[in-house]
Amino acid sequence: DESDRAGLSFMGVNMGVAIARSAEENDTRSWVGVVGSAASATVVGLPADTFALSATDLFVHLNVASADGRVVDWSSTPVDLGAVPGTLILDHAGTLRAFVEVGATILLEVAGLVQLEGSFTFTLESETLVLADGTSIEADLFSLSASNLSGFVGIAPVDENESGLGIELSAVDVALVIAKSTDANDARTWFSLGSTIGGFNLVGVENVSLEVQDFTIAVNGVSD
Repeated sequence: DESDRAGLSFMGVNMGVAIARSAEENDTRSWVGVVGSAASATVVGLPADTFALSATDLFVHLNVASADGRVVDWSSTPVDLGAVPGTLILDHAGTLRAFVEVGATILLEVAGLVQLEGSFTFTLESETLVLADGTSIEADLFSLSASNLSGFVGIAPVDENESGLGIELSAVDVALVIAKSTDANDARTWFSLGSTIGGFNLVGVENVSLEVQDFTIAVNGVSD
């Protein structure tokens, strides 16, 4: 009985894992590559009128390095991991280093106050970064990208003939990167945020009109 369940319900899941280990004597290195997808995922077990979260076109990519930090360039030797040939190809490029990438198109509704839909991608990886003074550092990066977001924040309309009261957003793109040095003696953290908002409208307020188009945000900073 699904009414007794709480968690995430997935449909149309495909997952492939490749594990490679050196065949050379005295070489104990091993590598892991993962590629997966799901047609949809839905949060179940919570009141739908309070919190609803669903996702479509989910994907996950993972390339795990060996103990010496090197990864396999799967793009030079692609591996077909699908039960149906050609449906699940592991071809992560070695130039990307070790990384984890997860993405989906998400629909979020919270208590009739927040409605948000768009495509999200989360990535964890390591990179060599060049700072403004010309020096280079090795850093761990977390990045979040959201594209073509649309939504509403406020009091939702009771029926489809009403406009509701709040803020409508459309054509929103967001990119956030947070970087931290891999040096244990370097506590600095860098962050960068960029966003464009195609449309920002205030709705449901009599005699008041507010409309913003093509709004841009850019932030670049460091925390010691």
